[in-house]
Amino acid sequence: LPIYRIARQHAPALCTEPVHVVGLSYGALLVVRAAIEHPELFRSVCAYDPPISDLLVDWPGGRSVLEERAQAFASMKDALLNGPIIDAIRMVYDWFEGENGAFVRISPELRQCILDNAETLRPQLAHPLPPPPILCESLASLKVPLLAMTGERSPPYFALVHSAMAHCLPGSSAAKVIGGNSHVPLSRPDTFIEAVLGFIAAH
Repeated sequence: LPIYRIARQHAPALCTEPVHVVGLSYGALLVVRAAIEHPELFRSVCAYDPPISDLLVDWPGGRSVLEERAQAFASMKDALLNGPIIDAIRMVYDWFEGENGAFVRISPELRQCILDNAETLRPQLAHPLPPPPILCESLASLKVPLLAMTGERSPPYFALVHSAMAHCLPGSSAAKVIGGNSHVPLSRPDTFIEAVLGFIAAH
């Protein structure tokens, strides 16, 4: 089953009262969608680099970034389907880091953590988020406090998504993690946790 369908099916049973939820990357996308559809389940949402591509269709510079991302992910999907999964993992990590060879330079502990979760990549690439799309109007009507986060060195795609989210959610908090990239929650957990706890404390 697609990840989102599973999350949607089980969320009401798991959340007996409103909760604070933190999501990273595809998980952040799922959390934002769930908060739009079921705001009664959430006290707040922290979303780090959610790939909300729908926001970029009419955003300045968005179409060229979407085309570049589509080409990159097509190559990743091909590697995932036709080669060892580690090749796809390496391509994904390097893309998020913005440089070739980044995956082989990380610590053995972090590399093993990523490989232990490698199988989650298959449904992420195979099953895009189903309609309806997440549009600016959807975010503008969101009833849940949302902290949108990105890294100063995250790929341009995420910088544009972050800008669009900040524009669509003028009443929410939007924080850019200085000196970080898309892997700040893993590579700089103290910085990430500090931002999340600060937002939760306010809500």
